[in-house]
Formats: sequence, structure tokens, C-alpha cells
Amino acid sequence: MSMSRYERVRFFLRTLAIQGSWNFPQMQGLGFFFAIVPWLRKVSGEGFQSACRRHLAYFNTHPFFAPYILGAVAKLEEEGKGQEAAAVRRSLMGPLGAVGDGLYWGKVRPASILLAMAVSLIWPWAAAPVFLLVFNLIQIPARWRYLAEGYRSAADPHGGVARVNSRTISRLSEKLIPAGCGFIAGAVAFGTDKPGISLGLFFIAFLLFRRRARTLSVLVCLLAVALCLGWLGVRVRLPWSW
Repeated sequence: MSMSRYERVRFFLRTLAIQGSWNFPQMQGLGFFFAIVPWLRKVSGEGFQSACRRHLAYFNTHPFFAPYILGAVAKLEEEGKGQEAAAVRRSLMGPLGAVGDGLYWGKVRPASILLAMAVSLIWPWAAAPVFLLVFNLIQIPARWRYLAEGYRSAADPHGGVARVNSRTISRLSEKLIPAGCGFIAGAVAFGTDKPGISLGLFFIAFLLFRRRARTLSVLVCLLAVALCLGWLGVRVRLPWSW
């Protein structure tokens, strides 16, 4: 990378504020411009003003995948391919928005919340710190990597999307979500005076929205929780009952 480490850190820190100027006409457009303008000032030379006008435009994607687009655009602007950079920005923001919503909002965030809820059954005060720690330990390194990958994949930015689609994170979250549901449901059911109601309400909702294979994993988790609690003679103290 011709981008120095200092420039990359500066660039990355600016991407964290991409939604700081969110508005309806341009969505994340001002945030995108804020992130890239120091780089444009360095690589555009006398064409700085035209480069600024080119990137003061509508932009909307998943905020965690925005660094990938910014990296690709930065490389293309460095190579003097301004119009191609604008086209890449427009063509990638939709697909990466959909990928990011499914991965981070649909899998990583629920998994982090469930983990924090499970911890809250033992240490209620630790729920929020655990959620923030787990979620940010996943998304912040990923965003750092996306910026570098976008810069390296500028010649084929659409092909590089496959490399940043984090299948490992996705598979891990898919396994953790039903297991977490099962653990929490089991702990609540066997830690209250009305376990039948707790289990019934959980399964009505779960069977409506989850596939059969996931239901089996939850049943296994419920059975494991019941056996462990019974064997240990533990009665779970629920935070909301204190």
C-alpha cells in the first residue's frame, strides 16, 4: 500500500464518523466526504476542487462496510480514475448495505445481546460491558480490514466483496444465537415459579420465526440447562426479580 500507516489510521478514524452528518437528501454523503477529503487533498493536486464536487453526492450503505468502498475509491482517485471511482461508489453501496444488514444487524448484534443476557443471569452489572466489548471486538477490527482490502481490490472491487464477506463470523453467530436462546429460556424457566409459562411463551415465538433445525439445538440446550441446574441444585436469580 502506498498509503502510509499514519494515513491509514487517520482515514480509519474518520470512517467511524460516517453517520455523524446523516441527512435525508444525501444520507451518509457528508460523512463519506469527511472521511476521504484529506486523501483527495493529497492525491488530486490541481483537480482537488473537481474531486470534492465528485464525492459530495448521495451515499448510503452499511456503516461497517463503508471503509471497503472508501478504500477502493481512495486507490482509484490516487490513480487518477475519478469517474471510475464515482461509479464504484454508486455500484457498491447497495450490495454492501444488504450484506452488512444481514451480517451485523441480523447476526452479530443479536448474538452479542444474547451473550450479554446470559451473563446478566449471573452478574447483572456486566451485561452492558460484555455486549459493548464483544460487539466492538468484532466490528472494529473488521472495519480496519475492510479499508485495506478495498484499497487493494480497487482493480476489481466487486470481486473483492467476496473476500470481505465474513463467513466465519456469520457461521459463529448462527450457532450462538439458538444456543443463547436455549440457555436463557432454560435458565428463566427453571429459575421462576412458573416454568411452564416461560417455556410456552418462548416456544410460541421461536417456532414462528426459526427453522426446524434450530429448534432442535434449542431443545438440546434446554435439556442441558435443566440437567445442570438440577444436578447442581442451583436456583438462578433473575435480575428483573430483585
